[in-house]
Amino acid sequence: IRNAFGGNVLKKGEVIQLGRSADNQPTMVESASPVKPFPVEFLTSEGMLNKHEINRNSTETLNLMKQDLESTGLADNSNVYEEKEGIKVVLKDKIYFKKGSTSIRNISIEVFEKLVKILNERNWVIFIKGHSSVNEKSDLPGVDTYLLSSMRSMAVMKALVSKGVDSKRMTVVSYGDSRPINIQGQSKVENQKLSRRVEIMIRKRDLESPGHKVDAY
Repeated sequence: IRNAFGGNVLKKGEVIQLGRSADNQPTMVESASPVKPFPVEFLTSEGMLNKHEINRNSTETLNLMKQDLESTGLADNSNVYEEKEGIKVVLKDKIYFKKGSTSIRNISIEVFEKLVKILNERNWVIFIKGHSSVNEKSDLPGVDTYLLSSMRSMAVMKALVSKGVDSKRMTVVSYGDSRPINIQGQSKVENQKLSRRVEIMIRKRDLESPGHKVDAY
């Protein structure tokens, strides 16, 4: 672009005026509202390669995750999603809890052991998301739905740590009763049972990944 304009490069706040000057050079005028020029470096071969690298990394992550799920026997128990933020895997099997308690009511031991295996053998991070049913009363005094859901997710985290999973690769999230299960045609009691749960999500990066720094304006 610089060569095409003969070195007459756009400055911030300038726009190209239609037509050319007497010496056959593009003329420029001050913009009514200053504009930030399109970053020329994006058009360089290096910039285009960086864009391709991002897409390539996403594809490699997806393929690697599928291989790891297959090798650890978790493929049939997982839903895989591709997003702008990367690849995420959500386990179909959830951990369910007794009403008002952090005691587990139902868990697939086989799936839990496979989860431990993939986390111990592969470099993935895990998000442990705790939930409660609407207005669920805890067995412990002073414990509301948000604290109860947090205690449930923490209980699962401690169980994984006891199996050798590195706590640095875990993120614990609690939603309280803000995201209950509500399946149409199912009784209120059954929906409440399904709402008292912990969900597991596996990803490439955790919330503390620095990412690519950009201007704040």
